[in-house]
Amino acid sequence: MRKAKGWFLILMIFLLILSGCSKKEEFGTFKGQEGDWTLSIPTSFEIIKEERIEEQDMFITSFQDDKGKSFSITETLNSDREINEEVLLAELAVDEYVHVLRKEEIKLNDGTIIYGALAEDESIEYNLLYYKLKKDSKELTFIIYQKQPFSLEDEAQLKAMISTFKAS
Repeated sequence: MRKAKGWFLILMIFLLILSGCSKKEEFGTFKGQEGDWTLSIPTSFEIIKEERIEEQDMFITSFQDDKGKSFSITETLNSDREINEEVLLAELAVDEYVHVLRKEEIKLNDGTIIYGALAEDESIEYNLLYYKLKKDSKELTFIIYQKQPFSLEDEAQLKAMISTFKAS
């Protein structure tokens, strides 16, 4: 019995060592259009489209990874609108097929508050994480979406990514 416990312990240590050697995800830094803010984004996300909408003073950058996740950053310049939980929920309520499952706030060390929600869109059968913040006169919206529901690990990783927001 002691030998079995010993081998079991050795096996567990070996598995622990192997799990620590797993490939770590690499990150790159995405800079806002005017270079006044940054966000660390996994290098698995590749830019698939960049668009400027002149009449709304808005930039949209869309990313996609090889696992089916899409990520969109909308940067609205010269916004005089206040951003809070009510604004976030009102934007999501515009579409009757979008249902908010959970809402949250991320408070950064510099005092910035990022308002967020986990939602599902029944019309296109997508799940999304939707975040908004206001920094000076800029309104930023981060949307991550995919077909399958987000795992708790996915949510934690994506929330950590959004939490890397830094104003310059």
